[in-house]
Amino acid sequence: GAGSSVALGTPSAATEAGVVELTTSAQQNRGGTLNAGGIVQLYLPAVGMVWACKVDVDDTSSVEVWAGFSGSTNGRVRVNDATQFLGVRYLATEGAWQGVCKNGSTAANETTVTIGAHVAGTFQVLGFEAVTSAGVLGIQFMTFDCADLHQVYRTKVGPVITTNIPVTTGALALGCVSTGGGARVARQDFWTLGGRIAR
Repeated sequence: GAGSSVALGTPSAATEAGVVELTTSAQQNRGGTLNAGGIVQLYLPAVGMVWACKVDVDDTSSVEVWAGFSGSTNGRVRVNDATQFLGVRYLATEGAWQGVCKNGSTAANETTVTIGAHVAGTFQVLGFEAVTSAGVLGIQFMTFDCADLHQVYRTKVGPVITTNIPVTTGALALGCVSTGGGARVARQDFWTLGGRIAR
């Protein structure tokens, strides 16, 4: 997108890996994404795969923020966007973080779970695990509590999603668009992928 900038900060606490800031321009519907050079292909999430990211946004109004796996390096991930997407997003129009499985451009091509509200300036750790039941692939979204330096606590959010899981996506660290004028800043401390991975 046009008019976005990126800054990398050094860790300032033991709980930080190094915060990336993606800042949009002040123009409406401007922003950008952070991704590997092109899209690294992921053919369905493998059962046992775990993904999480630690994210924040400086203002919860007039903004879209997303992270996870996308079929496009510059496509937005609203309901009516054609971009395939598996991950989390914050849409000011929804007022909450959502876990999203999206494989097309209509409401019928998208399945979501509401993760929860966002307090601007506060990091949250959000993600999913790929699971199976009776041989059917599913996505279990969850929140992570990393306050304890010795272990990570996971809390499942909503039911397992088995519909609209995209087939071909790639790693996309962070996307942010200002939708109402005024610059917005999305922050990410880490984006992590673990467990079983098949590409």
